[in-house]
Amino acid sequence: MEGRITLFCHPEEGIMHSVLFLALIFSATAPSAFAPSAADDWTLVPVPAGWSTFEGLDLSSFDGIAWYRAYLFVPKEWDGIDLTLHLGIIDDADLTFFNGRMVGGLGSFPPRARSASNRAREYRIPAEAVIAGRPNLIAVRVHDSGGEGGIVGGHLGLAGADGEISLGGGTWEFRVGDDLAWAKWPTPERSTAAVMFARKYLSSQGPGATAPGDGILISGRKDAPTGAHVLWYRRPAASWTEALPVGSGSLGAMVHGDPRTLHLQLNEKSLWAGAPIERDREGAAEAFHRARALCLEGKIDEAQALLQSEFMTERRVRSYQTLGDLRFVFTSIGEAREYRRSLDLTTGIVRVEARSGDANFVREVFASAPDRAIVIRIRCDRPGRISGTLTLDRPEGATTGGLPPDLLVMAGRASHGVAELGTRFETRVRAIAEGGTVRVQEASIEVHGADALTLVLVAATDFGGTPTELRIRRDLEQLRDRSYDELRARHLADYQTLFDRVAIDLGGSELRELPTDERLARARSGAPDPDLLATYFQYARMLLMGSSRPGGLPANLQGIWNPHITAPWNADYHLNINLQMNYWPAEVAALPECHTPLFAYIERLRVRGRETARIHYDAPGWVAHHTSDAWAFTSPIGRTVWGLWPYGGAWLCRHLWEHYQYGGDEEFLRERAWPTIAEACTFHLATLFPDPETGQLIAGPSSSPENTFLTADGKSADTDIGNSMDQEIIADLFDIALAAAQVTGDESELVGRIREARGRLAPPKIGEDGRVLEWRKPYEELEPGHRHMSHLYALYPGELWTAERSPEHLAAARRTLEHRLAHGGGHTGWSRAWLVNFWARLGDGKKVEENLSLLLAKSTLPNLFDNHPPFQIDGNFGGAAGIAEALLQSHGGVLRLLPALPPVWPNGSVRGLRTRQGITVDLEWTRSSLTGLRLRCTRPVDARVWYAGQSRQFRADAGAEIRCEGKAEVQAFFGG
Repeated sequence: MEGRITLFCHPEEGIMHSVLFLALIFSATAPSAFAPSAADDWTLVPVPAGWSTFEGLDLSSFDGIAWYRAYLFVPKEWDGIDLTLHLGIIDDADLTFFNGRMVGGLGSFPPRARSASNRAREYRIPAEAVIAGRPNLIAVRVHDSGGEGGIVGGHLGLAGADGEISLGGGTWEFRVGDDLAWAKWPTPERSTAAVMFARKYLSSQGPGATAPGDGILISGRKDAPTGAHVLWYRRPAASWTEALPVGSGSLGAMVHGDPRTLHLQLNEKSLWAGAPIERDREGAAEAFHRARALCLEGKIDEAQALLQSEFMTERRVRSYQTLGDLRFVFTSIGEAREYRRSLDLTTGIVRVEARSGDANFVREVFASAPDRAIVIRIRCDRPGRISGTLTLDRPEGATTGGLPPDLLVMAGRASHGVAELGTRFETRVRAIAEGGTVRVQEASIEVHGADALTLVLVAATDFGGTPTELRIRRDLEQLRDRSYDELRARHLADYQTLFDRVAIDLGGSELRELPTDERLARARSGAPDPDLLATYFQYARMLLMGSSRPGGLPANLQGIWNPHITAPWNADYHLNINLQMNYWPAEVAALPECHTPLFAYIERLRVRGRETARIHYDAPGWVAHHTSDAWAFTSPIGRTVWGLWPYGGAWLCRHLWEHYQYGGDEEFLRERAWPTIAEACTFHLATLFPDPETGQLIAGPSSSPENTFLTADGKSADTDIGNSMDQEIIADLFDIALAAAQVTGDESELVGRIREARGRLAPPKIGEDGRVLEWRKPYEELEPGHRHMSHLYALYPGELWTAERSPEHLAAARRTLEHRLAHGGGHTGWSRAWLVNFWARLGDGKKVEENLSLLLAKSTLPNLFDNHPPFQIDGNFGGAAGIAEALLQSHGGVLRLLPALPPVWPNGSVRGLRTRQGITVDLEWTRSSLTGLRLRCTRPVDARVWYAGQSRQFRADAGAEIRCEGKAEVQAFFGG
């Protein structure tokens, strides 16, 4: 806001009034965030963040040298002591200066550049370099040669003997180029002008932003919070990927935990830019059939070019967007001693605790599914100490206003630039103070002298046709007479009903005394932490509960948590593994209700997919390709390498079948699952054709998701017929259909056609080197370490390859995995998670252990979010599914106990995992041997149970329960 006066004061500086007056003059004309500050050549940028992400700067391909600078006030009590500078992770090399004095550096600069990327910087600042009680200058010279570039992540802070000043989560000055003079103060460092220079920089941070070193000293509590599975930290979040999530299924928030500023980045599940668009392309079917003929003639490149030009449609996906930011800026907090923030997975509540002077402040934040609200409670053990300003804002497309006596309202509409308007949205927050006063201003709420403060936030969009105002008023009205204690109790009753169904202990609980970021750092160094993996498993369950509840949209690429207007990959729905992976743990981890939003979404895909099937393939039934959005489009968009893939719908049908297998709900199978499965089969029956070489049925042309190969004449291609994944998904779909028809008693003509086609379907081939071929011919792979391992669908999540049915394919799958990994596979978070599940299906506990360790070490962010990079939530869900798969498997008609137990988990237990046989299982093991077993049957059971090479047929009625206590009873159960 032009002309606004913003001043950040250190409460203990004691700078003379004349100096402060000059600072006010500077700040009155201070630039806004992301605009030049001290000089026109310096730009304000977020730290940490790679410089390719800086808004307004096109540095995505920049390699070279750039500088960062930040000014901060150092407390007087740090006079005469050495300090420690934590500078995060820098890509590639740095030289770091403090008040013009070089204090460290890793890597080297041109002409002999040497990378020190992804290494944390920690430098000693000698006491003589520190100007206590006054501003200090940090300057960092960074060189990058390929890749990201800049201060990209990690812990940033200046630490003394009794605490730390955070240096992350704000903005720094940034400049491309190189001049060693930039390491020095542009004015005498101890002068009044230096103070003014620093104040101008600090005031340029923008309303509500956190400036590095804004004067608050933070010291972390040494003791860990109680609880089995708690994420906890001794410092505030310096970036979004350090903040802690809460979610209700429809509302989400990321809680940052700054002592002076309560900051929640907000999301509402249906806030999307764009609208339903008809993308199907008339005439595409004719091009498809011509391309198939070209493939049969071996003219792969011509077929691909034809499909790209006449079959594919425009890539026109609009993003899921942030709702905005809630901030409460305290005017009564001058320090943060004994600071601790945490997320207790058993309650879903984020808690921030700190002491300022003689007062202890506690905040609690949760997202309530039953009340469709985010609830924030601020309390203090000293009366009248809670004072501050409450605001709501959004990067674009919103207006905020106060509504007396206690409401703040923000409303607007999502859009893609000035065009393609999306959903309308509105959010309201009510401020309820105990003691003190609440005054509603034009665009804020002022709270003064309260003993406690409760903020209740609701939000809605007009997605689906209901006006936002009607939804908002309904939600707020039902909350009006509910106290904080009642809201909290209602949240816990709902949350714990789901969460408490499963408990897991993998050993190593003594490490809970360490903060989560320190445990993650240990894991990155190779130290085992089974208990952190148990927490990771429960965290994924919490994330699924928070992003997928009945009646809403399914979890997207970021679940529900997204800070962007234009998110990476639009935070949309990718159907070539990512959406499916989000739901891999839903049934086994006892959250079947959280699976249901996906089923409603599949039904919407089915409706639009009929038109896509007709127009693009001249076929009946329904089809969905690799990408979709909130409006469930099904057309092939973009490039053939990822868009020419009509198997998203067929893969999703597995989720309908899984829900039936685990739950045994025949009404669901008959009324919802079977019609969708049958119609998907109708499409694929119409598009199969005989291979002229073998007579077997094959599909295509299509891609093998996102991978490429060399044709016989040395040309790069991504399109062919009879790809292994296509054949495996269709076989899996037909097997599911035949099994479902047996349950429903369907003996229609369609079922007969499915049975006949299944018998003629070409299986995937095994090459001369023993690997599964990804395509119908042994083409040379352009990326042998590709992140997708599509041709192993039959191993996982499919049920086609098992030790009982096809040991030769298991051996080929192992060789395929070894080859992929030898060439760099698994380098994205979700890809590594898929590997965990593959190795579990192969019964290799050691490989499960190795890949889970790599998932933590290379693909997990400080708040345990999965790192693609950037953040994608699918790896969290896939990793959790892999942990369950190591402990319990029920595919292929066999119930397997501890089939792939990692050696580093010798002692442990799990309670409440579900199986496809309708059995809920509890396990205990000691020294890697099963010592406790409990089987609870939810329906009549006739199943084979396997453990450690032994098996028995198990028959029981619904409601039956089997208990084995001790190793001897377990052996007796298996006839030993």
